[in-house]
Amino acid sequence: MRNTLRSIVIFSLYILPVLETGAGELPTLLRLGIEKGLSNNSVRCIIQDRQGFIWLGTYDGLNRFDGSQFRIFRNRIGDSASLPHNYIYALHEDPEGNLWVGTGQGLASLDHTTGKFSRLYLYGYRSNKPQLNSFSVNGIYSDGQGNILAGTNGTGLLVKKKGEPFARQVPLLAAKKIITVYDARAVIGVGGQTFIFVNNYGICLFDQNRKILIPLNTTIISGNCMLSDGAGHIWVGSDKGVDRYSIAANKYISSVRMGSGQLTSSQVSCLYLDNNKDLWIGTDGGGINILRSNGQFNYLQPGVGKSSLSSEAVGSIIGDNENRIWIGTLKGGCNLIDPFKNRFQTVAADPLSSNTLPSNFIHAFRENRETGEILIGTDGGGLSVWNRATNIYRNFKQRNDPTSLSHNSVTSIIQDREGAFWLATYGGGINRFNSTDGRFKRYPCINDSTGSHDKNAILVYEDRAGTIWASTFGDGKVYVFNRQKDKFEVFSQELNNIIALAEDRQGRLWAGNANNLIKIDRLGKAHQIYDMGKPVRSIYEDKKGRLWVGSEGGGLKLFHAESGKTLRRYSDIDGLCNNSVLNILEDEYGHLWLSTFNGLSRFDPQKEIFENFYQGDGLQSNQFNFNAAEKLASGEML
Repeated sequence: MRNTLRSIVIFSLYILPVLETGAGELPTLLRLGIEKGLSNNSVRCIIQDRQGFIWLGTYDGLNRFDGSQFRIFRNRIGDSASLPHNYIYALHEDPEGNLWVGTGQGLASLDHTTGKFSRLYLYGYRSNKPQLNSFSVNGIYSDGQGNILAGTNGTGLLVKKKGEPFARQVPLLAAKKIITVYDARAVIGVGGQTFIFVNNYGICLFDQNRKILIPLNTTIISGNCMLSDGAGHIWVGSDKGVDRYSIAANKYISSVRMGSGQLTSSQVSCLYLDNNKDLWIGTDGGGINILRSNGQFNYLQPGVGKSSLSSEAVGSIIGDNENRIWIGTLKGGCNLIDPFKNRFQTVAADPLSSNTLPSNFIHAFRENRETGEILIGTDGGGLSVWNRATNIYRNFKQRNDPTSLSHNSVTSIIQDREGAFWLATYGGGINRFNSTDGRFKRYPCINDSTGSHDKNAILVYEDRAGTIWASTFGDGKVYVFNRQKDKFEVFSQELNNIIALAEDRQGRLWAGNANNLIKIDRLGKAHQIYDMGKPVRSIYEDKKGRLWVGSEGGGLKLFHAESGKTLRRYSDIDGLCNNSVLNILEDEYGHLWLSTFNGLSRFDPQKEIFENFYQGDGLQSNQFNFNAAEKLASGEML
């Protein structure tokens, strides 16, 4: 469901970054164990099927995970349609979508419709009498013809040809002797050929014409796993480390052993090659060692931290079709690395630190164009100026000092063309802030016709002409700043309780209130009013000149400025996560990011597709605030 994003920092305050984990960064690991419904914390094998389900084989049954809950399959005594055994060592999906399960007592396939298993029978070498396979299965593979090949401990390689009911045992030819009892540890296909690692005989080739196994290289005769790198090499993991074998040269060309800057354990249990061609080496005792394509190592080690494995013994590593990495451990269940979890970075108040965000209730952001500092308006905590480079906060609150902030609820912030900052406060009118000396100048919003003091300012906005606008709430009016008189004056007595302001590229100024979208007439004040039926919380013109209106309870609307008509409305029926669209931002791909009362939506206007993100995707909460959205020069979003 997810595609690569740019960056979002989510503050409690949030930052929406896409955090692409660098070579030296430790990812956050999520843990799925028996406390989450997994049948057993010893996970030996994992695959993802074509439907997107994750299957996990454990020491106590087979688990299917749908993203939220597990369905468990176990052996039932006296039921031949259940799993042959609860020890699951290998899993494989064939080209037709059949799931094959290798257990401690044979191989079985699952009928997804009935949930029943069919156990595999086989013909022994030179035998025409089928017998039930009850040997432990180490690995499963299906070739290009749809044949199933399974490596077992005792009966060696079994081949079930497509369309045939039973498998046949494949003998091993070594030193001109036929061997039928052997341990086939791993089975992989490379370039139309099938390679099997056989203990005591090393890498072997399956000769399909002669129906025998032929040893190719006996340099290493004890192994646990194999992996093709797609470049003519096979990596072999053993109890001595990792070795790379060249198929063309029929020899091992490099090795990795335990030692400083290399492996943390010599006992290699599984291998995985990611999209960056980095080799993930799972060990029994040393966690995961990641051999980067540049030859350097990174490590995932066991511990209690969020970047630590739940066990030092790793049994399986796979990547799914959403670029997540699943790690099966032999003691601590399954660990999951989801790069999309890390793109939402939460910055929250720390009550134990003096250098911190002063409040988790955020109303406004503004990036300083000159310094890159971020001004953060809070509800009750005043103003915070955050230097991300040094991670230092300068916090400002109301004091018994006329040069201090006039109120601690800061609802809107702008930086005008001269570089000065203007703040709307709910309870203290407008403030001009000098970021250099930290001093504030207070500006009351006084309605001269009534003499009332509108203290509850909620918006401040600068248009292209440099005019600074402000709106207040209650019996609130719209004010403009008179630079000659150095004061805010009522612009129009007819405009009340404006909660959104935006100017389009044609210079038209749009406003929103509790029911209407308004096109403001700056000169004649003959404003045009369009009934929206719900509060207009956000107005945004995208890169293509389309005008979008976010409403509280009415979803997202595409508005045609020339005709004054709503061309299209999008709601939760169309996939929007919530019908209260509070803020709208646009990323570099033309996608709209919509913050709501229940999650965050990314909207593709061309395809008319929503992708939604919630607390389970890494957001600090599902609920967002009015006005609190800003796109930074870096492409990150607040």
